[in-house]
Amino acid sequence: GVEGIGDDCAVLHPQAGMEWVITTDTQVEDVHFRRAWLTPYQIGWRAMAVNLSDIAAMGAQPFGALAALALPVATEAAFFDQLLDGLCDLGLHCQCPLIGGNLARDPAHLSLTLTVLGHVPSGQSVLRGGARAGDEIWVSGQLGGAAAGLRTLLHTIPLVDPDRIALRRQYAQPQPRVREAIFLRASGCLTSMIDLSDG
Repeated sequence: GVEGIGDDCAVLHPQAGMEWVITTDTQVEDVHFRRAWLTPYQIGWRAMAVNLSDIAAMGAQPFGALAALALPVATEAAFFDQLLDGLCDLGLHCQCPLIGGNLARDPAHLSLTLTVLGHVPSGQSVLRGGARAGDEIWVSGQLGGAAAGLRTLLHTIPLVDPDRIALRRQYAQPQPRVREAIFLRASGCLTSMIDLSDG
């Protein structure tokens, strides 16, 4: 169970026979994204997605997220609400609600730091170190789609066909492979996994 937002800390009650996995990642305006490229909803979504992808790479089920946001003073309430909607929509889709966090002001840049917690049965975390020579390598999704979408933004290539729109969507709203990873971990056939969402 979880005691949620409202106190100084979230209170988590671990289950016997479970391990927790925890990850954190920061997305900084003009370093990891540009506001001109993404809607506020997509900024929140991406910040959650990169963390959920790390949890998935361990074969774990995410169960809660903490968000530390630094917002420029001039940020409008509608922008903040849409950013939270993107963050929370993806989180809830993956059974990972926002359980707390912090809000601060920054003179110029928006930044989002998320910490996501997940659980996995004891001894079943899928570690990178399990990889062995001769293993088959499998990939889910389409490799390079988000990078190609970023390229259309960096070089201001106009959106003249559905393929470019789809590529930009892969960059703006990546899909963490939480369900796939849990299924594969439970199958017992994996030796290791790694997250490719950071490039």
